[in-house]
Amino acid sequence: MNWKWGSQELPEEGLSINSNDLTLLRIKRVNEEILIAPGPVDDDTVFSRFIAGREAKIVLYPALPELPIVIKPQMPLSILPGLTFHCFVEVPLVFSISNVKGKKQELLTEVSVHNLSRSWFGDPWNGEVSYCLESPLNTDIEKYDQTETSIYCPVHIVNRSSQILALDRMLLRVPYLSVYQGRKRLYSNGTKISFRGQDQISQVTFYKGPPELEGSLKQITPPRQTDESGLLTKSFYFFKTIYNG
Repeated sequence: MNWKWGSQELPEEGLSINSNDLTLLRIKRVNEEILIAPGPVDDDTVFSRFIAGREAKIVLYPALPELPIVIKPQMPLSILPGLTFHCFVEVPLVFSISNVKGKKQELLTEVSVHNLSRSWFGDPWNGEVSYCLESPLNTDIEKYDQTETSIYCPVHIVNRSSQILALDRMLLRVPYLSVYQGRKRLYSNGTKISFRGQDQISQVTFYKGPPELEGSLKQITPPRQTDESGLLTKSFYFFKTIYNG
């Protein structure tokens, strides 16, 4: 990883955030303006301009997307009654860029390393706008390539019903998750989903603190949302189920 989080020095030639040979983000200052553009940057790139003042400092943090994500398994997946499925979801990194002047910090913009398609989750009356992402839902994180442009989210699905749970889609509520720095990867705290049956309310719990991976992990970014009220009723749309009989 060739960048650091937190306060950034902006040299005269500007700051480039690169991964391997690919430029992901470009930030530079011109007088009182901060100019930001996603990479790669060429002669046709249009920078976003922010009038921030000569004394403003830039801070850079990793973030998860601002909307929940509809996760679709790459292969059909069913969970038998009484069993728990543990997996990881690889979510594209979002760069969160703010300026600090004195004690005041203001968000300038966010740049995702991969633009996710928007979707609608739920029925036409009670659904919500979300992103969509296909995932292998690997149980072993080492099956994912080690990349600095993703955040790895642990998910635990518990089938507490007497039905076979055919996992068609699930909604991962990433705005409620924090981001942690490991030696090799970025992680979020875990999400636990307890399924109690097609006609019952499913319960969503967000684990407090980092996952037990790579030893001690440092929190870099807090969750966007902390009010978890209303999640019980909305979680009903997580699953499609098959009855035993």
